[in-house]
Amino acid sequence: SPVISSRFHSHSAPAMSIGSYVERIVKYTRCSCEALVGSLMFLQYHVTFSGHCITIFNVHRMLITSAVLSAKSRDDEYYTNTYYAKIGGIPASELKTLEIEYISLMDWDCWLDRDAFEETVAMLTELALSNPSPDDIAQIVSFWEQKQSRLANARRFKVRKAIEDDVEMEARKVTWY
Repeated sequence: SPVISSRFHSHSAPAMSIGSYVERIVKYTRCSCEALVGSLMFLQYHVTFSGHCITIFNVHRMLITSAVLSAKSRDDEYYTNTYYAKIGGIPASELKTLEIEYISLMDWDCWLDRDAFEETVAMLTELALSNPSPDDIAQIVSFWEQKQSRLANARRFKVRKAIEDDVEMEARKVTWY
């Protein structure tokens, strides 16, 4: 039985396999390849900033939420939360709550760095073309996760610093009436 540590955790492992769930998301969301790559990056950012690892008890909710956020931030056209919730097998109200929590953990920052995006595509291409062993896959993904985590933390630091500087500058302004 899982320890419920976030809204993303379910009380039991969903019956649908992760592979089938991903196929369902890809088939019915019709989001762009860019959005799918962004979804993977958002998953990694969520793990980095939340401190929660991905488990069989939270992966489904995290997948649908990252796909929705990525589609909304990367694609010109996307569906309603009600539609996405049906794809994900959860109530629309729950998806809305998950979306807000997810993006809040990312400090509302949906920017995907070009270099990080290209490295993610390169990693996925390497996995698709090289027929790696499970150990090789683990090593490739681990290296990618570490690098993405460093990049995400560096970006978060820069964004927070810029916000602090802006707030400080605004505080120094004097309005004369």
